[in-house]
Amino acid sequence: MVMGLARGKGRATAQITADEKAFIEEYDAAIFVLGNFADCIVKEKVRLFESIEIPVIVVCGPDISSLPNCEALVCGVGRKAERMRRADEIAKLEETATAVSAADIQSAGC
Repeated sequence: MVMGLARGKGRATAQITADEKAFIEEYDAAIFVLGNFADCIVKEKVRLFESIEIPVIVVCGPDISSLPNCEALVCGVGRKAERMRRADEIAKLEETATAVSAADIQSAGC
């Protein structure tokens, strides 16, 4: 499932509604694709998942060493407007899948 949280106004809208949070938490893990600007991710976008109560995997463009409340971090992929087809892009998808598999997911057994 994919949910677009972009509001089209940049940093000022790095927020998540209670309904969006509840919807995300129906799943075993959440993957946030945050973009290409390190200062924006570190200072603003971390608020998006600070209260999410399931494992969070963050995918972003810049090389960031760590983020709070983040189970795994995959760097080297910013926002993409097209399908990922090249070998290096497919490798990043596999890295993301491995990060999700390795996350401490407490499945409800549904």
